[in-house]
Amino acid sequence: MAKKDYVIRVLNSPMQVNADDWNALLALQSPVDAPSPFMRHEYLTAMLKSGSATPATGWTARFFTLSQGNELVAACVLYLKAHSYGEYVFDHAWANAYHQHGLAYYPKALVAPPFTPVPGPRLLARDAQSRTLLVQALVAWCSDEKLSSLHLLFASDADVAACEDAGLMLRHNVQFHWFNNAPTLVAARTALPPEGAGLAWGGPAQRPPGALQPLLVVFHGLEGSSKSHYSQAFADVASAHGWACCVPHFRGCSGELNHGPRAYHSGDFEEIDWILRRLQAGHNGPLVVVGVSLGGNALMRWAGEIGSGAAQVVRAIASVSSPLDLASSGWAIGRGFNRQVYSRMFLRSMVPKALEKLDQHPGLFNRADMHAVRDIYTFDNIFTAPLHGFKNTDDYYQRASGKPHMQAIAVPALALNTINDPFIPAWSLPKPPDVSPSVTLWQPTQGGHVGFPAGAYPAHVRAMPGAVVEFFAAHL
Repeated sequence: MAKKDYVIRVLNSPMQVNADDWNALLALQSPVDAPSPFMRHEYLTAMLKSGSATPATGWTARFFTLSQGNELVAACVLYLKAHSYGEYVFDHAWANAYHQHGLAYYPKALVAPPFTPVPGPRLLARDAQSRTLLVQALVAWCSDEKLSSLHLLFASDADVAACEDAGLMLRHNVQFHWFNNAPTLVAARTALPPEGAGLAWGGPAQRPPGALQPLLVVFHGLEGSSKSHYSQAFADVASAHGWACCVPHFRGCSGELNHGPRAYHSGDFEEIDWILRRLQAGHNGPLVVVGVSLGGNALMRWAGEIGSGAAQVVRAIASVSSPLDLASSGWAIGRGFNRQVYSRMFLRSMVPKALEKLDQHPGLFNRADMHAVRDIYTFDNIFTAPLHGFKNTDDYYQRASGKPHMQAIAVPALALNTINDPFIPAWSLPKPPDVSPSVTLWQPTQGGHVGFPAGAYPAHVRAMPGAVVEFFAAHL
C-alpha cells in the first residue's frame, strides 16, 4: 500500500461488512451511477441468502474492504466463478483456448453483481486514490491466488479509468436498451364462459363504431400481460398500420384473480376459441392473431384442433418464440442458469397466485407441497396439470404441445423461433415434414426469447412485430 494507515481486508460474507458504511460509499458515487440498487448491501446479501449466488451455484463471494483508520474508504465484491453463466458477457472462447492448451480457466475472478447486466459502480470508493489502491489490491490478490483472470463488468467510467491505469485490458462491446414511450392500449372488460369469471384485456384502442380495419389479437406468454414489452410493441406497430389491437389476458394475468377452480395453460385451445369467436362477433373487420411464447403454443394447438374451421374465424396466425414441444422446453428451463434465474422469476408470481386459488377453493392441492416448489415442472405437477384435466406434468406436456397438431393447420400460419432461444432447444423446433403447407417456418439464428433488438443504440423491439404484421398484411 502507498500509505501504512490503509488496511485491506478480504472477507467471506457481506454480514462481516457494516451495511450502513457500504451503502454510504455507494451513495458517494457519481450521480449517474448512484441510483442503482444492484450494489447495495441488501441486494448482495439477498443474492447469498436466497441461494442464487453461492458456492453451490458457482459463485463464491469475497468482500474487499479498504479502511483508513476506522473509516471505510473503498469496497467491492469479487466472485470466484466456476463457470461463465449469469454474466451477460461471453468469454467462452477464452475458456476454450485455456482448455485446448491444458490450462485451467476456472475459477476466475469477477467483480460485478450476479445476474445483473446493468451499468453502474463496481468499485465503491471515497476518492480516486482509494479506488486506485483497491484495484491494486484486487490484482495482487488474484495473482497470489494464481487465478487465470480478473473481470470487471458493466463498470462506471471512474472504475474503467482506474483499471486502465492499473494495466488491465479494456474490452468494448455493445449493449442494447429499448424504451416504451407511447403505449397505445386501453383497458376493457368482458365476461368469461360460465365456469370462469372476469376476463380483462388491453385494448383494442378506441376506434370508430363499425370500423373495418383489421384487428390484431396478441395472446401473451407465461405470466405476461398487456404491459409486456412485446404487447406494447405489437400495439405500436398495429397503430402505425391503422389497425386495432387487442391483448386478452389469460385467467389471473390481468391483476385480478379469476373465481373458478382453474387458471390457464399452454394448450388451452378451448379458451383461445372462445375469445376469438367473441372478438369476431364484436368486430367488423378481419382478425389476425399472434401468440407469444405460451400464447403461441396455445394458438397453434387451436389452429391444429379446429383445422379448416379456423379460416371462418381468422385470416392468419403466427407464433413467436413459442415452446411448441413442451417437454423439450420444460427440460431447458429446468436446467442451469435458466433454473436459477428464469424459473425463479416465473414462480415468484405463479406460486402466490396458486395459493390464492387454494384460498378460494380449499383442498385443491396440498399447501405444503406448493410452498416447497422450486421448479416449473413440479409446479405443473401440483397445480397446472391436475387443475386442467391432465394426469401429471408429462401428460400435460404431451397433450398440450402444439407441434404434433401443426400438420392439420389449414390457415396461413407463421412459426417464428430463433436458434439461440435459451428456453427452446433448437433440435426440438418443427421441421417442414412436421407442418402443413399452410405453415411458414422462420428460424433465424439470433433473437433470443422474444428479444429481436434492432437498430442503432439504444435499439428497439419493433422489428419482430413489424415482420409479423407484414406477414399478416400479405394475407388480408
